[in-house]
Amino acid sequence: MNLKNYRQLFFFTLALTFMFLNFSHAHAETLESINVATIEVAPFGLNQKGNNFGLYYEFGNKIVERAGYKPNNKIVPFARAHESVISGIADFTIMFSTDALEMNAHQSKPIIEFENLIIPAKHFQLKKLSDVNNKRIGIIRAGCADLLAKKELTPKFSEFNDYDQGVNLLINGRVDGICGSIIPVRYSLAKLNRVDEFVKKALVVSKRKAYVHFSKKLPQDKIDKINKAVNDLIKENYFQNSARFYLNPSK
Repeated sequence: MNLKNYRQLFFFTLALTFMFLNFSHAHAETLESINVATIEVAPFGLNQKGNNFGLYYEFGNKIVERAGYKPNNKIVPFARAHESVISGIADFTIMFSTDALEMNAHQSKPIIEFENLIIPAKHFQLKKLSDVNNKRIGIIRAGCADLLAKKELTPKFSEFNDYDQGVNLLINGRVDGICGSIIPVRYSLAKLNRVDEFVKKALVVSKRKAYVHFSKKLPQDKIDKINKAVNDLIKENYFQNSARFYLNPSK
């Protein structure tokens, strides 16, 4: 092949590359967006140095992309995520169920299940659930609903803003224990290399399931398409496999 033919081949290949890149960009631009509200609770939704990430953030993006849409995923406080799905500002969120969501949103099949734990401080000997009576137990806002529902128990609840704060209260003995979901509790303890020290003494309160909650204002054909993506990912065990990293973030 002479120099002229090499040049022709080079420019032909270059032209094909640009055509492919332009097509890919145009295709991405034409995809319809789905608005996702991810709860701002570590490690479900986090923002560090302008970068969004987290377990539910990744779940939301994966679901939307599998359904053939473009994710517009925002990390917002729990209350705003909850309300935005009910009002229709967001198309869906991922979280545990609430009475309001059951009445005002559509739910997928449960995508993942977590243990809710009470983790005692070092000074507190926790053997059975009734031991929490008259003890100061830290909870995140709207957290540990199963414990709150047990009217026969009389703990003194103290709310904290996030699990990092709750874990610090626990380690410093400012509460007798904290109640919360296994993943965020382990995630916060792992950052301090204190998981085994505290989690091995935990008492399981219940198991709770997380769902995709769809706004009732989202058209049914889109709900069906996104729900199919959710069901396919459940069958592939995607959600459970992805959660393993957040259960053991230090490994």
